[in-house]
Amino acid sequence: MKNICFLILIAYRYAIPNRHQQKSKFLSWFSIIGLIIGVSILVIVMSVMNGFERELKDRVVSISPHVKILNSTKLITPKSEKFLVERIKSFHEVNRIESFIEKMCILSNNNQYHISNIIGLNFNSNDNINYLYPYIIHGNLSHLKEKYSISIGKDSAIKLGVTIGDKIKIILPDYKLTPMGYITREKFFKVTSIFSVGNDLDSNTMFINQHVAKNFFNFGINQTGFQINIDEYFDTENIYNFEKKLNSFKEIKSNYQIKNWREIHSVLFNAIYLEKTMIFILLLSVIAVAAFNIISILLMNVIEKKKDISILKTLGFSSINIGQIFILQGLLIGFIGIIIGLSLGIVISLFINDILSFLESLFNQKLFDPSIYYISYLPTIIDYKNCLIISSVALFICLLASLYPAFMASKISPARALTENN
Repeated sequence: MKNICFLILIAYRYAIPNRHQQKSKFLSWFSIIGLIIGVSILVIVMSVMNGFERELKDRVVSISPHVKILNSTKLITPKSEKFLVERIKSFHEVNRIESFIEKMCILSNNNQYHISNIIGLNFNSNDNINYLYPYIIHGNLSHLKEKYSISIGKDSAIKLGVTIGDKIKIILPDYKLTPMGYITREKFFKVTSIFSVGNDLDSNTMFINQHVAKNFFNFGINQTGFQINIDEYFDTENIYNFEKKLNSFKEIKSNYQIKNWREIHSVLFNAIYLEKTMIFILLLSVIAVAAFNIISILLMNVIEKKKDISILKTLGFSSINIGQIFILQGLLIGFIGIIIGLSLGIVISLFINDILSFLESLFNQKLFDPSIYYISYLPTIIDYKNCLIISSVALFICLLASLYPAFMASKISPARALTENN
């Protein structure tokens, strides 16, 4: 134990040189500052990306179901559907379950065309109005109770050039052969409300009343399926257990297909995961550059401390002990930089919106316009598991950077070193 403490003490004196060793001192602090900047930037960026991912997830599932049960046979009777709904409602984690109808349609207005999913819900029920109402920016959602009325997303409204009270033509992709040739089913719907969620739902989703959808889509008594909202939907294990419960029903397993919100939006979240991974790797290279400056510092110390190394070896220190001193020196430099960088990154992540507010007031410029970015702040979530990974990887890079100089120091011959100094 005493030997280890002595090695650490020597490594500390080498890592933080005194005022007489200005060159070594500058390089040591240069590496430490590089590590501080690299680690803190990586923590801040990952915290912001975690915040944006959570914000996007909240927005995606805000009006989307957590679990969809899709009818795959269309042989389900209303009686069996009602029985199934009652059984699913009995699960303690279920908040809401409702039938829905969905179909991809073509929308047209003034020679402008747009493709979107039309979802038919029972808007005669207040439940559907309650959870969609916060996202309505124009009009009134309750007007969907009127026949041939529609609620469209903000981006769709801009693309089609419509506003409240305008009528848009909805064209079904189905067609049939008549004496007049091939014709499609189409109908004019009145825009009674416009919603804005802040994601792709604003451009690819629209809502109409369910009984209108049944008649227009010619679905008869059939449904597309059921939408279910559950507790703790971000918990992957909870969703998996809920799907397992649903599959335990023979009626569901044979007649329905189950999809959760992660599967429905898998392309989006896979893209986010890939982006986070790439940014992590790119920013890690900043830490690597700072950490590998340690090589030059340690090699310079090896050259400067040849006489000291020779004396230590004559006092009984082995080559392994000498190598350990320089490894500990590299780790100590890395540890100081990582701890300060980690602390700085966490503090900035916690107060980043206060910093942005100060900059906005200083330059009199809005950095995040909600009309463009859908948000007026930077959402941040500090994942301490990520912080631990960042610290571990950075410290491992510092260890790698220390190995070669430590090996060179361990190979120094005391006799040759003392002769060269003389």
